[in-house]
Amino acid sequence: MNAYEYFIKEKWKCALNIAHAQERNAKAEEIENLERKMGYFDEAVEALKKMEEMKDDLR
Repeated sequence: MNAYEYFIKEKWKCALNIAHAQERNAKAEEIENLERKMGYFDEAVEALKKMEEMKDDLR
């Protein structure tokens, strides 16, 4: 598993955690923290995608 695959996996796990937290009526703060965490994974995925595109351009 490479870094890109890892962050995709973590992003999906985070999405599931958000759904579970909403189902059990978790505090808004907890849900916001999970959404923020998912945002970090989104940024990491986008950055890794750009890096891969740059590698392809250099070939």
